[in-house]
Amino acid sequence: MSDWYILRRSRQNKGIMEPEFRLWLLIVPAILNSAGLLMYGLGAYNGLNWVISAGVGTAFIGFGIGSGGAICLTYAIDAYPGIAAESMVLILFIRNVIGFAFTFAIQ
Repeated sequence: MSDWYILRRSRQNKGIMEPEFRLWLLIVPAILNSAGLLMYGLGAYNGLNWVISAGVGTAFIGFGIGSGGAICLTYAIDAYPGIAAESMVLILFIRNVIGFAFTFAIQ
């Protein structure tokens, strides 16, 4: 979906692709990750069915973290091709630390 969006925006920009176009796609993971955190916490607090809190909430959190990291990674590679390897290692490390923290802190 990210590449489709970039091609569409590049056509609108007279054929010039700018890496910053990818940053607009971070709105979707931000909203879904926030919704997942609210579903997980408020669902458990209010005694809702476990499918809503643990199932759907955790799926939204996983999608938000995974797609947010992937969008950041492709942006860094497009914007700074000279340090693509170093930025990829750093972004994946930070994403995995956040995932580790969510796994142990939320449970």
